Amino acid sequence: RPKSQVKRGTVKGVRSGSRVALQGNIGKDGFPVQKEIFLIGVSVNKLADAANPQNEQPFGFEAKEYLRKLIIGKKVEFYIEKVVYGHDLGSIWVDGKDVAIGLFRNGLAKLDLIYQDNALSPFSIKEYQQA
Repeated sequence: RPKSQVKRGTVKGVRSGSRVALQGNIGKDGFPVQKEIFLIGVSVNKLADAANPQNEQPFGFEAKEYLRKLIIGKKVEFYIEKVVYGHDLGSIWVDGKDVAIGLFRNGLAKLDLIYQDNALSPFSIKEYQQA
């Protein structure tokens, strides 16, 4: 990743074990820039929602809670690898560590290469597989 394209922000919310809401610097309109990122290469089980409480899958909540405890309120670095169907797919690091690694190591996520189309480096794929 080109260092010039790595951005910084503060984690304002964790929507699921693979979806994070970030807030950046003040934009041109005077409001903080908001960004939502889906962790690229990370597949976690679904959470229930108010309309479909029966959709909860095992360990979906645990994945969200793991990620929330790890990064909520923290300053992170992130990089958008690609945009798919209007969703930003990328990587997030806290204290220099890729947050996806912990999800894999704790058995809370699976490697999903369906949308990555060479966006993940071979090094990242190998590191994720070994986690």
